[in-house]
Amino acid sequence: MASAAETRQTPSSADISERFDVLIVGAGLSGIDAGYRVSTECPGKSYAILEARDAIGGTWDLFRYPGIRSDSDMYTLGFPFHPWPSDRAIADGEAIRDYIVDTAQKFGIDRHIRFDCKVVAARWSTQNAEWVLEIEENGETRHVACSFLYMGSGYYDYAGGHTPHFEGAESFGGEIVHPQQWPEDLDYADKRVVVIGSGATAVTLVPAMARTAAKVTMLQRSPTYIVARPSEDAISRWTHEHLPKALADGITKWKSVGLGIATYGYARRKPAKVKAAILDGVREQLPEGYPVERDFEPSYNPWDQRICLVPDADLFDTIRNGDAEIVTDTIERFTPEGIALTSGRELPADIIVTATGLTLTMVGGVELFVDGERVDPADRLVYKGMMLEGVPNMALAFGYTNASWTLKCDLSARHACRLINYLDAHDKVACLPRPAHLGIEPEPMLDFTSGYVQRAAKVLPKQGSEAPWKVHQNYALDLASHKLSPVADGTMHFIEAGQVLDDAVAPTSNRKPVAVAAASGIGASAAALIARRGVKRSASSGGAGAALALAARIGGGAALAGLVGGAALVGFAALSRSRAQAAVPADGRFVRVNGKRVHYRDVGSGPTIVMIHGLAGQMRNFSYALLDKLASDHRVILIDRPGSGYSDPIDSATIRSQAAHIGDALQTLGLDRPLVVGHSLGGAVALALALDRPDQVGGLALLAPLTHPMDEVSEAFDGLAIASPTARLAVAWTLATPMMMLRGKKGAQAAFAPEPAPDDFATRGGGALLARPGNFQAASADLNAAPADLPSMVARYPSLEMPVSVLFGRDDPVLDPEAQGEAFVAAVPRADLTLIEGGHMIPVTQPDTVADWIRERALDFPSDRPE
Repeated sequence: MASAAETRQTPSSADISERFDVLIVGAGLSGIDAGYRVSTECPGKSYAILEARDAIGGTWDLFRYPGIRSDSDMYTLGFPFHPWPSDRAIADGEAIRDYIVDTAQKFGIDRHIRFDCKVVAARWSTQNAEWVLEIEENGETRHVACSFLYMGSGYYDYAGGHTPHFEGAESFGGEIVHPQQWPEDLDYADKRVVVIGSGATAVTLVPAMARTAAKVTMLQRSPTYIVARPSEDAISRWTHEHLPKALADGITKWKSVGLGIATYGYARRKPAKVKAAILDGVREQLPEGYPVERDFEPSYNPWDQRICLVPDADLFDTIRNGDAEIVTDTIERFTPEGIALTSGRELPADIIVTATGLTLTMVGGVELFVDGERVDPADRLVYKGMMLEGVPNMALAFGYTNASWTLKCDLSARHACRLINYLDAHDKVACLPRPAHLGIEPEPMLDFTSGYVQRAAKVLPKQGSEAPWKVHQNYALDLASHKLSPVADGTMHFIEAGQVLDDAVAPTSNRKPVAVAAASGIGASAAALIARRGVKRSASSGGAGAALALAARIGGGAALAGLVGGAALVGFAALSRSRAQAAVPADGRFVRVNGKRVHYRDVGSGPTIVMIHGLAGQMRNFSYALLDKLASDHRVILIDRPGSGYSDPIDSATIRSQAAHIGDALQTLGLDRPLVVGHSLGGAVALALALDRPDQVGGLALLAPLTHPMDEVSEAFDGLAIASPTARLAVAWTLATPMMMLRGKKGAQAAFAPEPAPDDFATRGGGALLARPGNFQAASADLNAAPADLPSMVARYPSLEMPVSVLFGRDDPVLDPEAQGEAFVAAVPRADLTLIEGGHMIPVTQPDTVADWIRERALDFPSDRPE
C-alpha cells in the first residue's frame, strides 16, 4: 500500500495529461544524444524531451558571450552517430549550436521536443511503477508520467552563475556583467574592460573583446595552465582526404581519446616535465623578458584543474599586440572608476565582467521523491556515474571533467537503453542500484580542486570506493565497464509489478562477453591502466584538445606515450585475434592449393553444391542456417574465400584471381561441374569462375550477387574502403577492432536491414572473425580490388550458356535488386530472377525459402554425383 506521504504528494491518474515510456529532461547535447539512443536502441518506445527554454542547444544556446567556443575538441564532443563534419577541431558556439540543431532535425528528434516545459518535481510511485513529473508550461502547472526518466539537464544552474561579494560593487559607475547573463545590447567598443577570472571563459572573452575594446585586462587571483593549439586538425584533414569517412571519423576521435589518456598519464607521472613544457610554450608566444612565472605558473600540478586551451594562440597574440594584459593580484574593493587592488594599483574600467565560475546543481534543480520521500542527491552514491543509489528507473547524464562531455553521456544513454530492454525482456517494471555490501566508502564525486567544484560539495552525489560506484573519469575504463558488464551485475536490483522496493532482487548473469567485445574491453582497460600507472588519485584536464596541444609541447615524453599507446593497440589487436579464434574456431578441413591453405567443409551426400560467401564473411554465413537444410539430400561444400575465415590470402584479391584459386581448389577436391552458389561478392567470384572456367561449373545460383560496378560503397562496408595497403595494415593492427567494437552493431544492422541481425551471429555466423587483423585486411583488399574486373565481366555476360538463377531480397539495402539483379538477367540468355521478402542477408534471415530455391535449381543442373 502506498504511504501517506506518497498519497499526499503523487497526483492522481486523473491529473496526468500524458504518459510516455521515456521522458528526457533537457534538449542540449546529452538530451539529443539520449533521444537518438532511445529511438534506435529501444524502437517502439514512446518518448519526449522536455526543454525548459525555447530552443535546442542547452549550454550552447544559453551562453552568448563574445568568442564562446568549445574547450574540448569537437571530434570527441560531437555525437558518435553524427560525427562533427568540419576540420575545425575547436568550434565557436554558434557552429556548435547549429550542429546540435541539425542533428536533431536529421534524425527526427526535434519532433519529440516540448519547449518551455520546466520540470520542477519528479515523483516515483512503486505502486504504479512510474514517474510523475510536475512541469510548468506557459504559466500553468500540469503533470506527465513515464516509466523511465533520463535527466539530461547537466550539472550547473541555468538561472545564474557564481558571483562572489565584491566590496564597493554598488559604487562602480560602469556596467557589471556575468557571462551567463550576457546582455545582447552590451556595447564595449572603445571601452576599458576588466575580466575577472582565469578559467576557460576568461581566456575566451579577452581576445574576443579586445578586437573592438580600447583595452582588456584579465584580472586573476592566481594563474591557470594555458596551452595553444591550431583550431584546424591536420590529422582529421588528412584522414578524411585518404580514408573512408566512417573510418576517418573514428581515427580522428580515437586519436583524441588516446592522446588524452596518454598525455594525462604522462603528466601525472612526470608533472615537473609537463609543467616545464607548458611554460616553455608560453614563453615562445610572448615577448622576451615577459614575467611568465608570475602570470602563467599555477601553484598546482598540471591537470589538478582544467587546462585552458587557446586556439591559434589568440590570447597570446592579443597580449603581444598590446590590446590586452594579464594582472595577477587580489581585489581590495570596487571603486566608482574601476577596481582597487591589494597591491595599491587601480585598474580603470568602464565594464567589469565577472567570469568567476558556475553554480552547480544536480538534475537541473528538480526535486526528487521516491514513494513520497524526498531524495537528496548529495546523500546518495552514484552508480557508474549515471544512476543514484536507491532511485528506480532514473538515469542522469554527467560527463567528464577531463575529457569531452558527450563521451560519457553517450555511454550512459546506451546503458539506460540496455536497462529498459532488460526490463521488458524479463517482465520487470523497475530497476535500482544498491551497494552489495556496507564496506563501500563514500568519496567526493569529483576529485577536483576548482572553486566551482569545491562550492558544490553539498550538492553533488558521492562516488564509492569500488566499482561499479567508482567514477573513473576515464573513457577507456568506462567503455569497458559499460560494454562488458552485464545488466544483471549483482548491484542492479529489479522488481516485478505489484512488488515493493524492499522486494527487489539483484540477479547475476552467467553471460560471457562475445570474444570481440571481451578483447576490446580488455584492450581498453589495459590502455587505461597503462595511462593510470602510478596515479594515486583522479584529476581533471581541459580534455582532448588540451591533450593534443600539450603533446606537442612535451616532445619525447609524448612521443613515448604515443608509442606506448600504439603498442597497446597492437597488443589489443593480437588479443582480439586470439579471443575471436577461440570463439569461432576452424570447423572444417584444409587443402593445399598453389601452396596456400584453403579452409572448407564437406557435408552430406547427393548432388554437389559449392557455396562461396560474401564480403567480410566466411563460410559460417552459410552454416548458420542453410547448411543443415541442404545437406540432408545434397553434398554441400562451403569454402572460405582467400584471406577470409581460415583460408590463406593470395597475392591478388581481384575477383578473377579469387575465382581461379577456388577453381583450383575444386579441381583438387575432384569435383565435376557442381552447382555453384555465390552470395554478394561471392556471387561475383562465382560468375568469374563460370566465365573463365565454364567446364568446371554446372550452373549458378546467385544470392544477392554483385554483378555490376557500384558508384558508392554501402554503409555496411564503408569502413573497409582503404585504398592504401600500408594504411590498411596499420588500421588493421591498431584501430580496426575498437572501431568495430563501437560500430559493430550499427554495421551489422546496415548489412541485415530491414531485418534484425541475430544476436548470435558474431559466433554462430562467424562475424567475430573480422576482429582478426588479417581478416580485416583481406576484406578491405577485396572491396578495393572488386572494381578492377567487373567492367570486363559485364561485357562477357551474354556468353554465359549454363543455367543461371538469381535470388534477391526486395528490400536489399546493400546491393540494389534492379541495378544488380534485373540488369544482369537482361544480359544473360538463360538467366532468371526471383524476388522474395527480405534484405541482403537472406541466407541467414530466410533460410527455408533460400534452401527450397537452391534445391529446385540443383534439380535442373548437371552435377557431380558420388559413385
